Amino acid sequence: MTGHKSPYAVGLKEECIRGLVEVDGAQIGYTLCQLDGRNGQWDLADDKPASLGDGLNVLIPGHGQTPAGVRNLMRAIVHHSRYRIVWCVDVDPPPGGDPVKAQALIEVVRERINRDITVTGTSGADDIPLTLLGWSHGGAEALRAAEMAPSMFRHVVALCPAGLVERQLGEFVAAFLWEYTTAVWEALTRRDGSLSRVAAVAWNALGGVAQDVFRSRSVGRMIDDLRWSTRKAVGPGYSYDGAVAIVFGERDDVIRWEQVFPDCAEPGQLYQHIDAYKRTSFPHVSGFGVAILEGDHMAPEILASEYVRTAYGILGLGLNHRK
Repeated sequence: MTGHKSPYAVGLKEECIRGLVEVDGAQIGYTLCQLDGRNGQWDLADDKPASLGDGLNVLIPGHGQTPAGVRNLMRAIVHHSRYRIVWCVDVDPPPGGDPVKAQALIEVVRERINRDITVTGTSGADDIPLTLLGWSHGGAEALRAAEMAPSMFRHVVALCPAGLVERQLGEFVAAFLWEYTTAVWEALTRRDGSLSRVAAVAWNALGGVAQDVFRSRSVGRMIDDLRWSTRKAVGPGYSYDGAVAIVFGERDDVIRWEQVFPDCAEPGQLYQHIDAYKRTSFPHVSGFGVAILEGDHMAPEILASEYVRTAYGILGLGLNHRK
């Protein structure tokens, strides 16, 4: 497999690979795209000696999205994180849904780190600070993967995440379609240059769903994958003990912060409800913060810099924070 550079990542090095990982005897495909803004950049495909001692960001895109749909978000992660590198991992929908998908993600990250890093005599996956980020359905997957491998993922960033409340599939799909249609219409009326990116994100999601159906050879598996995004991933039994930052979009109609904090009348009152929510949904985490920013469900890509900077500020992982 060979990497490729992208015209969207000026001044940064980007490369993508396709691979397979085995989970419970099944071969599951994945795409991994790396965006590297560090000095001494290295190649995924060539297994060149490298060091990830400072840390690594791992991003899970939303439902149907491919790494091409999160280019702004990847660039913002590299720009605002002190680690200066991100892997975007898109796992094909497997039989068994999100729990198997989360396990596949863990194996992909561990395998790639062990292949590319430990052969040079440096650390393995459990010895490198890893921050796991997820947008939308990817947020729910991130929360599940972190609970399954807490020693690997020390921080979790959930951007407009699914998995915080139970949803009905029909209601969720209707909200998703309405949000994307509204976003495109608003971009048309604003005429501020955002239309092309909004349309690209929407088209990428649709194309990604078609690609998932093609690779899995199953429409049913795609629907099951979508159904997992309506299931709650956290609660009193959620055992993850790392640090978590959640960032919502104030006008998000897909993932509504009001459903997560039903007793909160407005974003300015959120601070009054965070401790109680933490006790019931994230009882074991070592650090926790929630923010509500301007924007809709596409905001983590359209307003990527603001969302990433806010999340890393909560966790103390930004460029201005030192170990």
